[in-house]
Amino acid sequence: MVLGGGTIRKIFILILFSISVITLTILSNKPNDLLILVNHENPIDSNYNPKLGSFRTWYVAKELVEPLKELEKDLEKLNISFEIEKAYVSVKMQEKLFNTKVKEYQRQGLNEMDANMETAKTILVPRYNEHYTGLSIDFKGDESLYNYLEHNAYKYGFILRYPKGKEEITKYEYDKKHYRYVGKEDATKIYNQNLCLEQFLKED
Repeated sequence: MVLGGGTIRKIFILILFSISVITLTILSNKPNDLLILVNHENPIDSNYNPKLGSFRTWYVAKELVEPLKELEKDLEKLNISFEIEKAYVSVKMQEKLFNTKVKEYQRQGLNEMDANMETAKTILVPRYNEHYTGLSIDFKGDESLYNYLEHNAYKYGFILRYPKGKEEITKYEYDKKHYRYVGKEDATKIYNQNLCLEQFLKED
């Protein structure tokens, strides 16, 4: 029997949603590994449990607390304000959001597979979201903030996670809000060499 392209895609998606019972290869399971890669090909391990601290009202990986305070202090001197739009998100929370949307589509008449596929268009599949690591921050502010971050975030250990011109590699559109903490040394290398995280890890 020859399977059509649509059937093959559905089978692939079904396999993707069975990750809880399939052993998947990822680059690192170690909590708070600053270079852990979480993307469309590398889900976070189900046992990953980051050590968290807090900044303002948000939970973040403990390594981010002091760099964020330093950034906040420097931005205040420049009269630039910022908010955090998104930080640490637990796997359970993401699963709840995803499953709720799936059930909503099922109530509308879609079968389970189609409901999963439709949900994946707007909500990240559980365990493929690097916010689980606590190392990612979505900043919110005006253009002065984004301009400062673009040219100075590396000084605090952050990199622009989804930069312009790297869409074919990251598989994400350019996102000026989304930054990832990797530590000052590696952030400086990534910035100076105009790399995205995937390229840096491949070279390393």
